Amino acid sequence: FLVALAVFLLITAIFRYVSLGSIIAAMTLAGTQIYLTFKTKPDESWNLAIVLVISAFIIMKHIPNIKRLIKGTENKIFSKNKERSGSKH
Repeated sequence: FLVALAVFLLITAIFRYVSLGSIIAAMTLAGTQIYLTFKTKPDESWNLAIVLVISAFIIMKHIPNIKRLIKGTENKIFSKNKERSGSKH
C-alpha cells in the first residue's frame, strides 16, 4: 500500500492528473502484491486475488478519465482552465 501511495503522490505531483496517479497506483498495488505473493508468501494467494479485483475495479471506474487523458481533455489539478465546464481561455 505504501509503495502505491508513494507512486500516486509522485505521478500526481509530476503530471498534475489525479486520475493518472490513481490508475498507475492501482497497477502498482497489483504488481507489488504479485511480487510479494510469489516471492514471500505463495500460500496467501487469496490476498492476491482480492488486491487484483480491487485494482481492476479502480481501473474500470477510471475508463472515462482514460478516454479524456488520451484526448487531452482531462482536467489537471491546480489548473485555471476548466475544459469540461465549457470555459476555454
